Amino acid sequence: MAGCGADGRVGTFTPTGSAQIHNPSRTVSLGGLAESSPEATLHTSTTQADGTLVNRSTPSLAPRRTNTPAATSTPTSTPPIPLVSLLRQTGGVYSTWQDDILDIRFEIPLQWGSIEARILPGERGLAYIYSFPDMQESQPKALAAGGISTDYLMGRGGTWSDFRGYGQSDENRMCAASYRSPAICKQVQPGVAFSIDFPDAQYICEPGPGSIGAPLAFVEISLPDNPHINGFVFVSEFLSPELADEIASARRYFLGNQGVSPAEKCDPESQAAFDEWMAGFARRIESGDVDQETALSLSRLEHLAHSIVLRIEK
Repeated sequence: MAGCGADGRVGTFTPTGSAQIHNPSRTVSLGGLAESSPEATLHTSTTQADGTLVNRSTPSLAPRRTNTPAATSTPTSTPPIPLVSLLRQTGGVYSTWQDDILDIRFEIPLQWGSIEARILPGERGLAYIYSFPDMQESQPKALAAGGISTDYLMGRGGTWSDFRGYGQSDENRMCAASYRSPAICKQVQPGVAFSIDFPDAQYICEPGPGSIGAPLAFVEISLPDNPHINGFVFVSEFLSPELADEIASARRYFLGNQGVSPAEKCDPESQAAFDEWMAGFARRIESGDVDQETALSLSRLEHLAHSIVLRIEK
């Protein structure tokens, strides 16, 4: 995500909801984490409609490992796996959630439904992810959330939940200048940032691990003092189908890019023309010159960012 990390993020995005975003603090892939996690006890928690908390611990299946080699390091003992504890209160148009692992409280739209949380131990450290089972049927936009400990290590490619926060220097880094442009980023409170990353021609023409083909919104939470998870991020699509079609049309017109096929016009003039058009699109988003569906999606994500309460007093 451009604008909210000192070195930026790049990624790959398709309308089906797969996206990858790379950053020294986070590598994001909206494809999920469970497939590449080690065989271990999986701790999950689900809250029923009446607010009753249900905790479960079940053996996970053996993973389907990737070919990405593990980073070289000295093995260390994994700390005890904490018990997942999520509490929900429903009222109005938002539901309030309290997460004792992250030590935060936050509000999400009722349309997002319930949250299922999972702790996944790595070869070292912990990963923690949310899934939104009700979103699959009620909302077409991809939504993901997760985070890891600073010492997390896993012999696999990166996933959307690989965000480890910004450490003690988060005040200076959360919206630091990035090598990617355009971007929108604002720190809404200490330790919490809301940002939007936009595609650019270079990463459409040269998709490495990842170039995003459509804008993505992020709510980043840096947790440097948390004993378990040191960063947590919500990642979501937000454009209406009409505005998403505008992006797709611009990619076809300027770059000859048809969906997942390679771009055909990647000369400097074509790339510059696309980036200029995208900068204008970003200005439209920032000024609020968008349709009602897009504005509502952004409003809900910004509400989430502003609603976050860190270090809950119990």
